[in-house]
Amino acid sequence: MIASVIEWALAASVFYVLLPPAGIRFRGVLGAFLIAQLLGVASQIPGGVGVFEGTMVVLLKPFMDSGAAARARSSIA
Repeated sequence: MIASVIEWALAASVFYVLLPPAGIRFRGVLGAFLIAQLLGVASQIPGGVGVFEGTMVVLLKPFMDSGAAARARSSIA
């Protein structure tokens, strides 16, 4: 379980580093990342394809345009 927590935190940190400057703190990105991951798993769609991306776009929309979040996600996929 500890390994999973570390892996998700590291994946969120990579996502945070790849985001363009938007004035959002790491804790905000981590929260959005975890919510999106959990929704992707709960959807039972293989790989959570589309669910993760859509959730991240919706959750990060107040901080940046939708294209910036989508480009950051495609950089780590």
